[in-house]
Amino acid sequence: MATIHTLGPKTTDSYQAAKHLQDEDPDYRALTITLHENFENVYQHLTDFIGDYFLVPTAYQSDNGDSWTRNNYRYLDHLTIQTTFFLPTMPMLLTENQAIKNKKAILHPATTELIQQYMVDSHQNLIIDFVPSKPLAQKAFEKGHYQYAIFSQQSFLPHDSLTIIKEYHPEMVWCLYQIK
Repeated sequence: MATIHTLGPKTTDSYQAAKHLQDEDPDYRALTITLHENFENVYQHLTDFIGDYFLVPTAYQSDNGDSWTRNNYRYLDHLTIQTTFFLPTMPMLLTENQAIKNKKAILHPATTELIQQYMVDSHQNLIIDFVPSKPLAQKAFEKGHYQYAIFSQQSFLPHDSLTIIKEYHPEMVWCLYQIK
């Protein structure tokens, strides 16, 4: 049986978009969803997934410079667009650990523009580290190694020195490919 490959864990917008696709389109209801640690793993193994589907947000960016735009052309011979749709993402938060003053931020590469806007507005330069998903950014932030982070709001409650600087409510365009 065919599967939909996308980014995990289940707390990602990618998983939520895959579930939405299954709920809204009967053609995809019977498919399983396979979650991957990062999108690069799927791109690198397309020949292993022939006949399956691959769900990617058009804002996809990796820390090595890959993006949805670049990969749409790079893998032209391996991917056929089946459908596109848009959804709001989960609310995203720019957070600060006020107990740490190391000027380090952790985030998913697709949210880089948001931290850059913050750096301009706050007149500071930050050291930015990247992770493959927003849930991983939240975990790293909550371990106490970063002063700033951007991640999805779903399970975060400000407490003690962990504060919310700004909340974002973006929409995302999703592209479902069939792997050929």
